This record gives sequence, C-alpha cells and structure tokens, in this order.
Amino acid sequence: MAIFKGDFMCVAYYTPNTIYDKYALRLEKSARDHGVPIDIVPVPNQGNWYKNVNYKPQFILDMMEKHGDHYEALGYVDVDATFERFPELFRSFRYLNSIKFAIHPFDRSCYHDNRGKTHELVSSCMYIRNCTDTIQLMVEWAEECQANQGVWDQVNLENIIKGRYYPLPFEYCKIFDKYECEHPVIKQWQASREVRANNYSLKEKK
Repeated sequence: MAIFKGDFMCVAYYTPNTIYDKYALRLEKSARDHGVPIDIVPVPNQGNWYKNVNYKPQFILDMMEKHGDHYEALGYVDVDATFERFPELFRSFRYLNSIKFAIHPFDRSCYHDNRGKTHELVSSCMYIRNCTDTIQLMVEWAEECQANQGVWDQVNLENIIKGRYYPLPFEYCKIFDKYECEHPVIKQWQASREVRANNYSLKEKK
C-alpha cells in the first residue's frame, strides 16, 4: 500500500525480556489482522515500572521525529492492547485540523472508587497530530513526568493538559473485562495487574 503524507502510524513501546514480550507479539498480530500500520519498539528498562510508563511522552516525541516525514499523525497504544477493528477515527481526524490531540476522559462519577474525581484521562490510547502544538504538549508532559517519576504518567498529563484535547470515545480503550462496549476498536488487557501481582517485577513468574 502506498504511503502518503496524511496517513497515520500507530506506535507502541515495551521493555524487552519481560512479561511485555508476549503482549508485544499479540499487539503486532492484531494490527496485522486488521491492516493497522504499527511500529512496536523495544525500549531499555528505565529502572522500574513507574519510570517505564513515564517514558511515554519522550517515546512519542521520538516517534514524531522518526515518522514525521511520512505520516501526519501518530496513534499511540499501550503495548498490552489489541486492535479489534481498524481505528477509522485516526484516519478521519486528518480532515479536521482542529483536532490535534485526542484522548479518552474516563467518567469516574459512578465508579465505586472515584477518589473524588469526575474523570481521569486514559493515556493507553491517544491520537497525536504531528504539529507544533502537540510537540509543545509532549515536551511539557515529558518534563512533568521527569519531575514526578513516582506518579502515573496519565496523572502527570492531567496536571498540565489544561483542556488541550479532543475526547476520544471509550471504544478506543475498552478494558477487556470491565464496562459494556458493543463495538470496541481497541481493547486494553491491563498487564499492570500482572505486574502488581508480581510485586512490580517485570519478569515472568516461574
């Protein structure tokens, strides 16, 4: 298939030689099955799980530079995701210049443990147009993550986002065993549960 400026490239990263190897293989297969262009990149362990997830905005900046000559936008997905359908929104967003960054604001208002929050941003799936505004947003996010490495990356994003996003529908970040969703596009398989159960070790249990 010919590549032209305006197509999107999905990207993901993972820590090699860990439990994430199997998730990377599954994500790659699901992308291939649904015709989704994807670049899955092994990234050295940053030191611990929190530092690894907080590497996310820097990884996105690297991918914007890597793919910017050929693709107008990136579709970021966590490596423990799978594509259930082709993400048509990532293609159609290119016709809407006002949409530069899209992420799902998960509604916590009816959640049993909402911690007083009405919503939280879900950084497991994002649309990022390759432009000056989103580069600046990623730089700010990377700086916040560097300053607060013991905090979840999406919490760091919430601290600096200031409404600079378009709401991505829940179909793009459906948790595999929670919440009804008739036609999910991307499912999240929550490898973090396995990491927490393993006392934050990234190695496979023997």
